[in-house]
Amino acid sequence: MSLINITPKHFVTADGRPVLSVDQDGYPHVSADMVTQDDKALGEIALALYTNCLPLHASKRNVDLVTAWVRQFKSYT
Repeated sequence: MSLINITPKHFVTADGRPVLSVDQDGYPHVSADMVTQDDKALGEIALALYTNCLPLHASKRNVDLVTAWVRQFKSYT
């Protein structure tokens, strides 16, 4: 399995705004561009995915499980 190279720059809104940014120490956080409650929630989800993407990638089963959860949530909305 090849190593993935996902960076905070990969997380953008549909209109191209950055969802994540990196501070001067190299730590990711929700971008200051995320100002509404919906934006902030999106940022928290993106941050959780980003900070866990390598362990998730290590197990395709886990990625499939997260995808199934999102699909399940979407089906109820």
